[in-house]
Amino acid sequence: LNFGTSVSWGAGMKDRFHAYPYLLSPDSKNLALRATGPSYSSVCLQSMIAEKERDEKGLDSSKEEEEEEDEYDVIILEYLQRSSEGLFELAWRLKQRYPNAIIIFLRMRGPTMVVRTLPSGQIQTLKEWCAEEGFDLHSLEFETHFTQQDQHSWYFTDLSEAIQFQNEAIQAVGGYLYELPIPTDPVEAFSS
Repeated sequence: LNFGTSVSWGAGMKDRFHAYPYLLSPDSKNLALRATGPSYSSVCLQSMIAEKERDEKGLDSSKEEEEEEDEYDVIILEYLQRSSEGLFELAWRLKQRYPNAIIIFLRMRGPTMVVRTLPSGQIQTLKEWCAEEGFDLHSLEFETHFTQQDQHSWYFTDLSEAIQFQNEAIQAVGGYLYELPIPTDPVEAFSS
């Protein structure tokens, strides 16, 4: 069972069903939502899981049918940037509902966390720069042009507060952290 952001959903991929949850297991239940934090999932947990299970079993969602709920061994939570917006609550509810499940928290950096400070002092996001330069963030043309940039002008946003919220949730439910290895320099990360 997977909950997460656009990364888990498969945004920017030619085939979103090649996103990591589907590579981990062809039977993956991927409940990731694009452009959201964990708050929606933490509030709508029961209905999201039930709807996904009904869809996969081909049941009519308009009928109240008595059915056995799936049990999950592993639950992955891919939220970092907006972890203060319901990650603790989501993790806690999942642990209450699936007490024997292993809960894995992913920590990774992505393009939405890359910024630079312009000479004017204004912060520019990578997404803004791409729009300005006319690049699709997921194209080879972007990668080629971006990796030729001054490596010292781009940096990852400070995630210390988000990491603290994530650590609190991990500790509260006895979860496990998996931090994807990535260079600290965004230009180097994109050229890997």
